[in-house]
Amino acid sequence: MKNTKNRLYALKKKSEINRKKHMTVFLQSIPILTATADILIKQSVERNLGESDEKEIMGGRVILRKVYNEGFAFNILEKRPKIVTGVSCAVGAAVFLYGQFLMTQKKRVLEKTGIMLASGGAWSNFFDRAVRGRVVDYLAVKTKWKKAQAVTFNIGDLCIFAGALSVLAGRLLYKRKKTIEVTDIQKNIRENQDSKKEREKNSRIVEIKAMCIGAA
Repeated sequence: MKNTKNRLYALKKKSEINRKKHMTVFLQSIPILTATADILIKQSVERNLGESDEKEIMGGRVILRKVYNEGFAFNILEKRPKIVTGVSCAVGAAVFLYGQFLMTQKKRVLEKTGIMLASGGAWSNFFDRAVRGRVVDYLAVKTKWKKAQAVTFNIGDLCIFAGALSVLAGRLLYKRKKTIEVTDIQKNIRENQDSKKEREKNSRIVEIKAMCIGAA
């Protein structure tokens, strides 16, 4: 019976280890897959689209075009490409390192997924700046508002945005869970203290009764 329990425990432990390994491989592959996909799409856009060309895709809801961005979002610092490239490299490295730190933590899957998405987007855009000296944007949402429709982005940008939201949401959930755990611990401590006081009170009552019986 004991050997059977030991074998079941060993199998359960092995299954848990394998699950963690598979999850780690999946999460670590996210930045590679997203960055590679974005870079390949950018290369295709470079070859097949002129700067004045526009194509409607996804039933006309999305516009495919080629726009060069030499700065950050909305061409911020476009005349300082070296600064932009340096900052992009530093941010990409920081995001990557934070992602590796998160991978050492238990659970927190939403945060890990988000940081890996953001890492893939950041490194894809950094690759563009390092190789081409500018980022290729190619997607726009067709809408009635012309200013909104003029905003062009790429999959890397979407990954950074979605990743940042996921990290924020995961962080808030993690803090909320920690707060609940601390509250539960404090509640248990108070209950134990109250229980101890009640036992001491009952003990004193018993002692007083015993003294009264002895005196009688």
